[in-house]
This record gives sequence, C-alpha cells and structure tokens, in this order.
Amino acid sequence: MNAELFTSEDLSMVTFEEFQAFCGNYGLDAYAEAEKTDREFYLKMQIADYLLNNNDRHEQNWGFFMENATGKLTGFCPLFDHDHAFSRYANVLSQTRRKAITLYEAAAEAQKELGMELRSLEEMKRPRFLSEEQWEGVLERKRCLDP
Repeated sequence: MNAELFTSEDLSMVTFEEFQAFCGNYGLDAYAEAEKTDREFYLKMQIADYLLNNNDRHEQNWGFFMENATGKLTGFCPLFDHDHAFSRYANVLSQTRRKAITLYEAAAEAQKELGMELRSLEEMKRPRFLSEEQWEGVLERKRCLDP
C-alpha cells in the first residue's frame, strides 16, 4: 500500500534520527523535546504502535515537518511505514521511548493520560487488507488497553 507524499517544496521531513543528532549537539534530550513538540500526538503514536504491534518505528520512521524557508519545526509528520505492523511477536520494545519498555507499557502510560475512546474499534468491520488473525490481534490489544 502506498502513502501520499506529505512533503513539498515548502515543507520537508526531519527524521527523529536527524533531530536526535541536532539535540545531542546542544545537550538536549531528544525524546523530551519530541514530547514537548506535541505531547498528544507523541502519546497517540505510542497507542497506535501498540494496537498495530508495529516493530519498525525506528529513528528514520518518524519525525517532524520543517518549513524549508525558516528551518522551523512545525509538528510531527503523519505516521508512515507500517510494513512491519501486525507482527506476531510478543513484548515488542518501543522504539520511540528513551527507556526500554514494551509497546504495551508505552501505550498503557499514554492511554492512562489520554483516556482515548477505543470502543469504536470493536464496532468496526475488519479492514479488507487485514487477515482475521491480524484483526483479532488488534482487537485483543485494544481490550488490553481499554477492557
């Protein structure tokens, strides 16, 4: 499945890897700075990665928009690169947190703060591109976060 291009002549993407290098040069904690950029989006990313059991959100698979004219970061890019989602692995580690915790632990912390309404997942039909097993995995992970 292809995603829409979300950059333009005016807007570029800065990967978290690049952002982390920048922060390191100025003695900043890149994860704390990312959270400050848009805490709600950052927390929702934790929940999405757990629900999808995405084991590929490494430092080049998430990042920020940057205005090309000013170099100013304007927020997070949409989530992308989900080709390793719906893995069968248990206890996948989060790649978007400084400390080594699982996707579940990161999502549980985020859900505790956000209290996202996840009931609509139970009401949805299985997306046609997901197998029954993959969809059941999503629903089971949803139940772990929001019984």
